[in-house]
Amino acid sequence: MGCFRENETEIIKCLQNKDPQEILLNEVFIVPYGTLLQVPFGPLVDGDFLTDMPDTLLQLGQFKKTQILVGVNKDEGTAFLVYGSSGFSKDNDSVITRREFLEGLKLFFQGVSELGRESILFHYTDLLDDPRAEKYREALDDVVGDYNFICPALEFTKKFAD
Repeated sequence: MGCFRENETEIIKCLQNKDPQEILLNEVFIVPYGTLLQVPFGPLVDGDFLTDMPDTLLQLGQFKKTQILVGVNKDEGTAFLVYGSSGFSKDNDSVITRREFLEGLKLFFQGVSELGRESILFHYTDLLDDPRAEKYREALDDVVGDYNFICPALEFTKKFAD
């Protein structure tokens, strides 16, 4: 949108001169560093209803013992890839290259070393047997979905069952 400026005041002035529809069409492409898949709010410990952070209460066993139903979905990460990962789009099949796969790993795993990202690549791709580009799309979906949704759900379920 051309509003890259040195300070926030200049950015705000620039945006105020833009058509609101243009802003709405471009808002999904603005991904601040480290915010993709982060929830900007969390539990509020009030000392009455919620006496501590949920993870702490779970570790201490201070929760209602009841039956729960936990589930996950296939392609859990896809919706989020569309909003920030290179090569993904809601308007096409999002077939990505190895380079775009690695860019996606850098975006979703900021702070992870190159060796760590190579380990993820090794674990989630078997491109010697099947080098089709669709496999990179599926692998990045699996990586993002596993890390952000499926593994936390399984971890919670195990802690709850103990």
